[in-house]
Amino acid sequence: MAPAYFDRMVNPMLSLMLHTKDDMLRASVLSSLSNLIVSCRGLNIHKHLDEMLLAAKLYIRDAEAEIVRRAAVDLMRAIVRTYDISLLQEAPSHLYDIADSLSYILDQDEDLVVKTHAMLCLQDIDAQMEEGFLEFEKAHTRKIRF
Repeated sequence: MAPAYFDRMVNPMLSLMLHTKDDMLRASVLSSLSNLIVSCRGLNIHKHLDEMLLAAKLYIRDAEAEIVRRAAVDLMRAIVRTYDISLLQEAPSHLYDIADSLSYILDQDEDLVVKTHAMLCLQDIDAQMEEGFLEFEKAHTRKIRF
């Protein structure tokens, strides 16, 4: 039922996330958005992908509260796990932005939980890209029988 109401729910969530000054509310909206993406299994998020990635990048780099950074990394991980990685590969700027933001966290952040979530997200990206490569390799391999 979540994919049917995804468009109705995501716009107010994005608006609230960008206009509130309360860190707890912002983190709650980010976490709710990531849970909504997981429950929709990545359906219909292509319309709002740019906005969600921009918001996640903004809060990863500029948020002072650890809880907001954790929720932003969780949002990125939900996007990576549920969205088809081949569609992200078609627009390499999205994939580059995600990897750049996550590597920034691994280098600069002091919170170990945020670093762990970033490392898990990078591992998810790596696993999905490797899986896509193996499928491509398997499709273009011919078996020769004697």
